Amino acid sequence: MRLRNTLILLVPLLGGCYPFAPLGTDVYVGYLSITPSGNLGMEDSTSSQPLSDIKINVANGFDVDDSGAPYLRADIDGAKWDFTASAFYFEQDGDSVLATKFGDLPAGSTVHSDLRVINTKVGVTYNVLDATFVDLGIGLSLDYHDIDMDVRSSAPLVGFEEIDFRAPVPMLFARASAGVGIVAADLEIGWMNIHLNDAKGTFLDVDGRVTLNVAPSMELFGGYRYILIDALGDVDGQDFDTDMEMMGWVLGGAFSF
Repeated sequence: MRLRNTLILLVPLLGGCYPFAPLGTDVYVGYLSITPSGNLGMEDSTSSQPLSDIKINVANGFDVDDSGAPYLRADIDGAKWDFTASAFYFEQDGDSVLATKFGDLPAGSTVHSDLRVINTKVGVTYNVLDATFVDLGIGLSLDYHDIDMDVRSSAPLVGFEEIDFRAPVPMLFARASAGVGIVAADLEIGWMNIHLNDAKGTFLDVDGRVTLNVAPSMELFGGYRYILIDALGDVDGQDFDTDMEMMGWVLGGAFSF
C-alpha cells in the first residue's frame, strides 16, 4: 500500500512540472534486482557495549538475500531545466542465528529477519553544458528513505527488535548524459553529509543507465543503481549504526511523450 501511494504521488508532481518542460517526457518501467549489503547494529536498553562492536552484516548475519523489485521512473526534459522522479520497493526475509546481540536479543538467538525498503527520488538540474553529444546539469535532489528492519527471536528467548528509519535527505545532485545515434547513456550522482532529526551521516545515490531506441517513442534500457546509507540514529531511545548498501541492475522499457 505504501508503494502504491508513493507511485501515485509521482504523477501530480510531474504533471505540475509540465509547463517548464517543452522538450518531452520519458516514462521508464522496469525490474530492479537489489542486493543488500553492509552492516547494521542496535544497542541494548542498557547501552552496555559500543555499537561498533555489535554490528551485524545484513546479508550474512541476517541472511537477507537479493530480491527483485518493481522500478518506476519519469524524466521531464526542458530547454534549461531537467526534472526526474523515481521509486522502487524492496522486501526480503531470512532466518539465521545471531553472531552478536542485536538490541536486547542476545548472541546465539535464532531469529527471523524481515527487511523492507522504499526509496523515492526527486531531482532537478540546470543545464550548464549543452553540447552536440554531451549534456551536463547540476542541481538538487531529495531522496526519501523508508527502511523497516524487523528481527524476531524464537529461541532461546522470544523477543522482537525493530529499526524503523524514515528520512527525507536533500542532496547535491549532478547529471550527465551522452548520445550517439540510437544509443544514449546517463549518469546521476547525489551526495550529502547531513544531521537529521533522528540520524546523521553520509548518503550517496548513484544511478546509471544505457538506453537503446528501438522504435519511435520507445526505448529499451539497462542500468545499475547504488545507494549508501552510512548513518548513526536513534529509534525509541536506542541508538543504531548502519553502513547499509543497496545495489543492483535494472532492465526495462521506456516510452516518450
